Amino acid sequence: ISLPSLSWHQSICLLKAVARRYHSSAQTRAPISWTYSSLLHQKVFNIAYLSSDFGAHTTGVNILGLFKNTASNMHRTMCISLAPDDGSPTAQAFREVCHEFHDVASRSPIHVAKLVNSLGAVATIDLNGYTHGAQSEILALKPTKVTFFDQGFAAPSGGLASHFNSDRVSLSVEMSRDISEKITYMPFFANPLNDYRNLASYVLKGKPKSRGEIGLQSTGALFAMFSNAYKVTSDTIDAWARALKGTEGSLWVPEWGGSAELPDRLRKAFSARGIAHPQIVQSTKLLPREWHLLGRAAADVLLDTPAVNGHGTVSESLWAGLPVLTVAGDKISNRIGSNLCLHSPSRVLIARNIEVRAGLIASHFRSKSCPIKNVRARARTHTHTHVRTCIGKL
Repeated sequence: ISLPSLSWHQSICLLKAVARRYHSSAQTRAPISWTYSSLLHQKVFNIAYLSSDFGAHTTGVNILGLFKNTASNMHRTMCISLAPDDGSPTAQAFREVCHEFHDVASRSPIHVAKLVNSLGAVATIDLNGYTHGAQSEILALKPTKVTFFDQGFAAPSGGLASHFNSDRVSLSVEMSRDISEKITYMPFFANPLNDYRNLASYVLKGKPKSRGEIGLQSTGALFAMFSNAYKVTSDTIDAWARALKGTEGSLWVPEWGGSAELPDRLRKAFSARGIAHPQIVQSTKLLPREWHLLGRAAADVLLDTPAVNGHGTVSESLWAGLPVLTVAGDKISNRIGSNLCLHSPSRVLIARNIEVRAGLIASHFRSKSCPIKNVRARARTHTHTHVRTCIGKL
């Protein structure tokens, strides 16, 4: 859905086709007589959250923070887990924080839909979307009148859900005209990191790590790239190569998961583009969780990937005081970086296109007062001020 070759309109057409397929599958089943809970006269609302990621996953961490920070007597949180317990502390915390936790990993979509309906939920929120582990047919069965796509999938459902959660930067007015669902607009960002209390304390108390402590070359400009390998396209590599050619700049690319081979692939790609600088790509192992934000500050700037932006990657880098250079794209998946940067000193680093971004990178080597250097000088101070404000609100 987020392929660079697909336009926004093509993506929407594809999503609508997927939704029609799920609706068609649901209609072939024997008719189900649902009893829907009414919002009228209810003092407490039951909300069902569907996900295969209630564990050590970015979505799990984010939504756990949301549950912790939005505890209310007005609603009850019911987690419907579509995957087996991964044994992580996050998975255990869900069982303690939510009002009800139902493990339905071995159950069919129709069984799960009947469970949600029997719980008296007024809304079903699908945190997977069309991603690995999802059971989208559950929404097609309409166990509640109100259904949402949220968090795990940076695109609408194509009409499978009744509502879509977004914001006015990620989803522009022009783009919203193509959406089948009713849109609920969040005031800032529809999919934030929600463990602010821990992040804030961590950034305020910690001391940034040096490049030597991380195992990086201590001199020269260092551009970080922390995204998954599938987000790095040939156009992106071309732009990086044009900006870095003839400089002493390096690209910092950690080796992790499905991206373990990316540093070597990038070295070969840069070599093929005429860049023989031996340190053009510096690689390290994935930084330890307990100080990975403090380690990020060793770079000069994070290069967001234009095809598919970083979500948690960009958020955490901004919290670490690391400037982010991004491009405003034409789909939700590549406009999220712009939205996050818009509310930070990195707003001046939002480029109109990939060529403008390449120019900003190149200016880092030509000018002592380039935008990247100016933002970096203010970013950590801004982060400290902002996180203190967040701690006060929490």
